[in-house]
Parts: sequence; C-alpha cells; structure tokens
Amino acid sequence: MRIINVNLGCRSYDIVVGDRIISYLNKFISKLNLCKLQAVVVTNPSILSNHQDYFLQGLRKARDYHFIVLPASEKTKSWPVLFKVLKKVFTIDNRGDVFLVSFGGGVIGDLTGFCAAIYKRGIPYIQIPTTLLGMVDSSIGGKTGIDLEFGKNLVGAFYQPYLVFSDLKFLETLPVKEIKNGISEIVKYGIITDPAIVDFLERNLKQIPKFKPKDWLQIVVKCAQIKAQIVEEDELDNKGVRAILNFGHTLGHALESALNYKGISHGEAVALGMVAESIMANRLNILKEKDLIRIINLITSLDILPRLKVKPSSSRVLSHLKYDKKAKMGELKVVLPVAIGKVKIISSPPLQVIKNSFREAVKLCIK
Repeated sequence: MRIINVNLGCRSYDIVVGDRIISYLNKFISKLNLCKLQAVVVTNPSILSNHQDYFLQGLRKARDYHFIVLPASEKTKSWPVLFKVLKKVFTIDNRGDVFLVSFGGGVIGDLTGFCAAIYKRGIPYIQIPTTLLGMVDSSIGGKTGIDLEFGKNLVGAFYQPYLVFSDLKFLETLPVKEIKNGISEIVKYGIITDPAIVDFLERNLKQIPKFKPKDWLQIVVKCAQIKAQIVEEDELDNKGVRAILNFGHTLGHALESALNYKGISHGEAVALGMVAESIMANRLNILKEKDLIRIINLITSLDILPRLKVKPSSSRVLSHLKYDKKAKMGELKVVLPVAIGKVKIISSPPLQVIKNSFREAVKLCIK
C-alpha cells in the first residue's frame, strides 16, 4: 500500500493506493473523525452488483450507510440528477449528519463532489474510484461539477475530498474499454511531464492488455504523484500550472459535446484530442516531426483512439470551443507539446490550423 499526501494546508488529504486494501478504509474513516456520521454512497448499478459485499468491509466504522444508485452515463452529470441526489441526501441527513462517498468512475466522482460542495455549503466526502481513469486523474484535485448542454463541466466548484482511496481490486471487473480510457490519461501524463511514462508504455505494449490489477500499482502511484504535485502548486487552476493537465482535453471536450456524448468515450475523445493537438504543435513548428511520430505511434499502438463510422463535422466541433471553460475573454488557450515530457500553453492558435489538425487526426479513427 502506498500513501501520497496532497499538501494543501487545512485542505490536505491522502491518496491511498494498493491492491485488496478495503479493510484499511475503516482506519481512515476513524482518523478523519467520520465514525459518528452516516455514509451516503453514490454509485452505479454494475459497481454495486460486482463489489457491494467487498466494499462494505470498509464501512464498518461508519455509523450507518445508504446507497444512491445512478446510471453510469455522462448524462448523469446534469441538473435533474443533481437535484435528485440532493433531495435524497437531505432526507437521510434529517436522521443524522452525513458524509458522501463517491464509489465509481469520473462521472460519479464529479457529481458527488459537487453535491458535497454545495450541500450545507460543504460537507465531507471521500473518493473511492473504481476506474483506472479515476485512480490516475479525476478523483484527485477537487474539481467537481456537472455539464450543461453547451459543454462539459461548465457548472462546478473546487472542493477537495477528505480522502482518495484507490483499491486496485476494483479493476478486476473493469471492461477493456474503460481500461483504455485510463490509459489515455496515463499517456497524457507522459507527454506533459514525464518521458519515463512514455518509455514504460512503449516497453509494455504487448503486456498491458494482460495486466492484472496489481500490475497497475507502479503507474497509478506515479500518475497520482504527478497530479498531487500539480494541484499543490496550483489548486484553483489560476497560475497556469494546472492548465497543462488540459492537454488533449480542449478538442476532446469539444468533440464530446459536438457528438452529444454519444458513440465516444471520454478517453477516446482525449486520445483524439492529443493527436490533433500534437499535429497542431508540429504545424506551428514547436514540436519536432520525430516526436509527433512517436506520440501518434504510441496512441495508435495502444488502440485508444475512437473508431468512427463517419467523420464528425470539424466546424461543429470548433463551434463548441467557444464554450471551453479555459477560454478567457474570448481567447482560446490550448496546451501543446514541445517535446516528450514538456508542453506550453498557446493563446488563440489560428482556427484553420486547429481545423486542419483535427481533420488529420480524425483520419486515423475512420474504419
């Protein structure tokens, strides 16, 4: 078991990573003084059916527990679902104070965290990610929120969890497609900060599809350490440090919104976004051709790009960029690689370069 501390003063918390460690959750519930509270666990049907008995071994120290079961869909991050959850939390809270537990992937984590942030102006919550993507990225850093019809995560808050508890056992039942979603985020970390991650992925291309949960320990810990360090330097994403985590997400989020979150997963959209933004960097003469080729070869070899039957409209995708939450005063900011392990933020790149780069990336995704 490995513990990484996110040092944010009075908002500090631990990230715990290990395999088959659920019983240790009780010690952290005691340490965090949550024993007298009821646990309200927000999850989805498949996670609950696969892991309920094992999971409950970690809640023995809680006063009581209740489940709120939601669909595992991006559509869950919406006003109607948020209000539904808030009403249920209120009903349970009337019988005694509560803390929330996000038990699922990124969608469940974002919604649960936002609910915790706004209910009674803030109540405790812990993240127990069950997806690779959640373990390496979305559960860490306190970004919470829901989507609007215009774009992703446009309503939200920075609200740090009391604990992130990543038990690799939950990866046992994770579908291959969800593993690939997590791999997209792992690739991102390698390109933006750590060439050793890219080296690791390249060396293990044949082994990765055969990885058992415990085999992910090293890389999950490494990504969590990177994310923790970035969050410590720029918790509220207002110093230009945390923004590098958006590599692949500017075009990725725009694509998801343009397709109304249908026929493409978040990881696939990010993978396409990373290819497109790397092509863009090359066309703007800030990324060498050899590095571009290496990035594209890695992403295609990992088979994490979407498989599209038809080409999405580049004009429609670009139209969604104006809703990107990272745009300031109408100025679009895009994170582009300048080498493996290093990126820079470019303001208002030419729209034609964005469009052409996106079209080139899409060609790799058409069946």
